[in-house]
Amino acid sequence: MKTKLIAGCMAAVIAAGCLTYAAYDSGDVRAVYAASVDDLTITVYSDSATVAKCSKDAEGEIEIPAEYGGVPVTVISKGAFSGCTKITSVSLPSTITSIPDSCFNGCSSLSSINIPVGVKRIGMYAFYNCDSLELVIPYTVEETVLSSFSVESLTIYDSSVVLYGISANTIYGYSGSTAETYAKQNGIAFIALEGEPPVLTTAMPVVQGSTTRNTSTQPAVTTWPMADGSTARNTTIRFATTTARATTMAKNMPKSMVKYDVNGNGAVNIADAVLLARLVSEDSSAPYPKYGNPDVNSDGVLTVEDIRIVLNALRPFSVQIGKVAAKPGAKVTVPVQIYGDKGTAGGQVYISYDSRLTPVSVTAGDAYAASIHAESAYYPIYIGWSTNDGMEQTAKDGAVLAYLEFTVDANIRQTEYLAVSVMNTAGQNSTRFSDSDGYVFSANCGSGFVTVTP
Repeated sequence: MKTKLIAGCMAAVIAAGCLTYAAYDSGDVRAVYAASVDDLTITVYSDSATVAKCSKDAEGEIEIPAEYGGVPVTVISKGAFSGCTKITSVSLPSTITSIPDSCFNGCSSLSSINIPVGVKRIGMYAFYNCDSLELVIPYTVEETVLSSFSVESLTIYDSSVVLYGISANTIYGYSGSTAETYAKQNGIAFIALEGEPPVLTTAMPVVQGSTTRNTSTQPAVTTWPMADGSTARNTTIRFATTTARATTMAKNMPKSMVKYDVNGNGAVNIADAVLLARLVSEDSSAPYPKYGNPDVNSDGVLTVEDIRIVLNALRPFSVQIGKVAAKPGAKVTVPVQIYGDKGTAGGQVYISYDSRLTPVSVTAGDAYAASIHAESAYYPIYIGWSTNDGMEQTAKDGAVLAYLEFTVDANIRQTEYLAVSVMNTAGQNSTRFSDSDGYVFSANCGSGFVTVTP
């Protein structure tokens, strides 16, 4: 049986009683509804729609609509199709840009799925236990690590992406690629693709079916008082905010960084601190930002404290591996520490280590109140986490993300420095952090080591 999930007329759905009121928050501009069409549950917002889940009884071919209720379908929820063992084919619209964790986990009959060019992320376990699936990963997917898939075959066009925990009968990739290395190391048949690997340019194609939000709020009128009580230049600064601009800013940087965007250009850099310093010093030629946020700490005045906060926000976010000492044959604990955090809702880190270190365990530190998942029995060590409430938390400088316990080789006869590092591939580290809106960002990484002295 073919189950084709195409959105019909909303009026007809309402008349049929299939549209149910789910939630409304008067403090939010969105009215949220849930609608079931055949086997698919779709949550409709004012400007987009989300595939929330699919019935476990669905079977055959699934086609997800590009539009539902007059808005584009842009999101699939985590685990939405998990356990749908009877579906055989899935068609994704070009409006989808991410396939979340565990999305198709356990879809054992799934044999084909198209991944649109606009998809940039594929989560962990997204295709776990999909043993019938011939999976093709387009080169536009912006991942440094693809992990925890079990499929019939995997075709991958990125020559540098790291594969981890991948089970397949056949891997297709380019000669000399990381895919070929992984296949050979794990006894998987490898078939080389013809030609040269594609090169991803910055000129990405426009995703068909996408829309621009056109709602806006009324301009807010504010005068900015200075520290001495005077009003800066007696000038009224108008801040006009549109949903479209807010959306662009959210795509350009983590939500936790928006408050530091003094000049309102969708990025946080030294230019924000320079402009703020000019405003604080009452530089008459300083341009007042139309969209920015000069009063960073929201205390109603512009002072050097606002400058200090912006400069602190410019500090690099980093993951630092600890440096510890041990004796041959001893157990040793190495901390993984966080510095310069501005707000994190979850992430993942892969850790490489010297072959003379044997991993024993990974335990959570105090950096975040989070659910930690770690795998220490494999190389590299995997650490993944998400905050318990799904919202951003800020780790204090030096807070420990996780403790890595190793056993040191007992046969070391002279002083050795055994490296422990965040794994790198093709010049990029394999960290991935995100905010509660799903914005993904990376961190600078510092290597550590175990000094072994007999």
